[in-house]
Amino acid sequence: MMRLTRHMYSLWGVALALFLFALVPDAFAMHPFSPTYKRTSQIIDRQGLLKEKVKSDLLTTADDAEYYTDRQMIIMVIPSFGKWQPHMFALSAAKRLGMGLQKSGAILIVSRDDRKAYINVSSGLERIVNGRVIQNIIANEIMPQLNKGDFQQAVLKGADALADAFDGSYKTPAEKRKQYLPFAIVIPVLILMKVIFGKGQGRNFFGGGSWKRW
Repeated sequence: MMRLTRHMYSLWGVALALFLFALVPDAFAMHPFSPTYKRTSQIIDRQGLLKEKVKSDLLTTADDAEYYTDRQMIIMVIPSFGKWQPHMFALSAAKRLGMGLQKSGAILIVSRDDRKAYINVSSGLERIVNGRVIQNIIANEIMPQLNKGDFQQAVLKGADALADAFDGSYKTPAEKRKQYLPFAIVIPVLILMKVIFGKGQGRNFFGGGSWKRW
């Protein structure tokens, strides 16, 4: 009887989930952790410059960043800025796409042929994604990939860095190396101490267990 009751509860749960799913008008624009979340982030690639897998990864990055920070991310890729200055192009695109109307956000534009990138942020986000952060993202994440001719990675790394910047966690490669430097020093020292002091002993240097010399 108890097993039957549990089975009925499971069926009711599945039925309720399907019913709620049917009520969602745009299910694929919803985040799986919140049925009330509506995506406003966009990936703009009108010339088909990005691979489908890259576009999917970019949308996931933008979607997660918006869900957790409530900030909109627009990624636009273009062949060239043409006669436009990058900052004017970004301002025009942001206005046309409605960036910042519903929530604060940023637009990242990467030009393949010019090997240039520009980031513009809406009001309310400048204190977190400030000029220094923007400069670091472009100089350290995007430009090295563009200079190598890897347009796809340039856009991916730029989007990942911008997502980190949304919650204030972005660090330059130099800052990351400095953060993990103590571990890079301690681990080799421990290994060296094990080799020197633990050689030929029946006890493991790191405490516990024993080993047998073959």
